[in-house]
Amino acid sequence: MDRIKVGIVGAGGMGQLRAKWVSQHHLAQLVAVCDSSEAADAVAGKYGAAAFRRYETFLRQAGVEAVILSVPNSLHFEFAMKALAAGKHVLVEYPLATSSDQAKEMVALAEKSGLILHPGHTMRFEPWVKPCLENLSRIGRLLFTTPFLWYGRKVIKWYGQESLRGNTFIFLNYHHIDQFRYLFGEVEWVEAVLDDRKEGKDLVVSSGLVMLKFCKGGCGFSMQGHGIMAPNEMGWAIVGETGYLEYKKTPGLTRENGLFLVTDEGRQNLVLPVRDPYQVDTDHFVKEVSGKEQMVVPPAEAIKTIEVCQAALRSAKEGRRIYLL
Repeated sequence: MDRIKVGIVGAGGMGQLRAKWVSQHHLAQLVAVCDSSEAADAVAGKYGAAAFRRYETFLRQAGVEAVILSVPNSLHFEFAMKALAAGKHVLVEYPLATSSDQAKEMVALAEKSGLILHPGHTMRFEPWVKPCLENLSRIGRLLFTTPFLWYGRKVIKWYGQESLRGNTFIFLNYHHIDQFRYLFGEVEWVEAVLDDRKEGKDLVVSSGLVMLKFCKGGCGFSMQGHGIMAPNEMGWAIVGETGYLEYKKTPGLTRENGLFLVTDEGRQNLVLPVRDPYQVDTDHFVKEVSGKEQMVVPPAEAIKTIEVCQAALRSAKEGRRIYLL
């Protein structure tokens, strides 16, 4: 069977990860890499693919059937629409777009053209998420969950440019909010606080705090930030009536890292699968394009997450609770 010819746009960290996993997939062939910098040549050369500097030329000449967009968030809509119009299946790194209106327009074109539009929701495939979902019933009715994720003092790359990344909630808190929806269901209302500080056009401190209420009960608190003197780590606490789940991840440390279930019976270290979420997500995309798998995360899911992020921004600006349902 012929392998799916895949092209990657964006040769930064995410693009390089996608290139690695596409090149190793038995149903796919990496044939082209596009980036405005010399990184295109380096990544393409590593995998024996063609290199392109201009996106329009890439779409016209690369001979790709499926495109993976690993570009700054504000480019997702424009680049995806051009790829779909050219008859290409598309994977877009999260967020699918920086507004729900844009995302809906992308979905409409994909459906009209009979093409796959795949939201790259890698956060749903992080190793701890599935074991967490499987053990939620053991902690009883959800009371609250408090994840945090701090990226340290320095804001790097285009992450400090709001014109490229979108607002703080769509850029940072999107990660938690989508996991919230996957684990706990839909959101009834949102309250949020935004702390962005600039030097010129660049954000040097960016912090989004979001509280939300789940329709099925319980509350969630998402805390994410860049440019803050804080540990470069990730943590979750999911507290129920009869116990709690705790996840810890600190780069460079192994002691006490992992997912733990705590009940009256004691503290249990849950076994996590060894897998890269980008490998899992890339595998789903290739199989969807090949017709071997139905959409695992439909784009409608991405739209709902974007809508919660938009409600958070509105709450922060207006200083009030925003109801979604």
